[in-house]
Amino acid sequence: MRIAVTGGTGFVGSHLVDRLRADGHEAVVISRRTGHTVGPSGAADLAEAVRGCDGLRDRPVRPVAVDDVARILEAAALGDRRLAKETLAVLGPETMPLGEAVRRVALAAGQSPLFIRLPIAAHLLIARLAEWTMHVPLIATAQVHILAEGVVEPLPFATELPEDLAPATPFDLATIRRGLPEPGGFGRADLRCAT
Repeated sequence: MRIAVTGGTGFVGSHLVDRLRADGHEAVVISRRTGHTVGPSGAADLAEAVRGCDGLRDRPVRPVAVDDVARILEAAALGDRRLAKETLAVLGPETMPLGEAVRRVALAAGQSPLFIRLPIAAHLLIARLAEWTMHVPLIATAQVHILAEGVVEPLPFATELPEDLAPATPFDLATIRRGLPEPGGFGRADLRCAT
C-alpha cells in the first residue's frame, strides 16, 4: 500500500514511516525538511507526490434511487415473504467515488460543486445543526456516518435482495433530475423555529 505521511520527519511521523516500511508499505514522506514538499509549482508538486496513495481519494458510494427503495418497502408492506425477518442490503447498482456522485448531482442541477475537505467531526456538527433547525435537514448524521465509512458492500449477515427487487436504476442525469426538488432557495418556512 502507498501511504502519504505528513510530518514524516518529526518524532511521531518518523516512527510511523519506519513501521509502515517495516510492514512492507511504501511511505511517501511529506515534509518541509526532507522528502516531498510543496515546491515552486505549488499544489501540483504535492498532487504528484501523493498520486496513488491510499486514503487520499473519495470514499466509494453506491447511490440508490428513491423509486428503487420505495419498490422494496412496498413489497415488504404488502407481505412479500422473501423479505420477512431479514436484514437486507439496499445499495445502488453502480459504485463510484463520492466526488463523482456529487459532480453528477451538481451537473443535473446546473451547479458547480465546491469541495472543501473538513474533518468528519465538522460534518457531524453541521448535520446535527441541520437536524435541530430544519424540518427537512440538508444532511443527517446517519448520512455522514455512511459516507465516512464508505459503505459499498453489505455486512456478511445481510441477505441479498431477490433479483426482481434489486435496485437497478442507473445514477444518470435523467434519474437525478427526476429526483431533484423544484428549484428555489431556502426560507424561514424551512426552519423549525419559524413555525
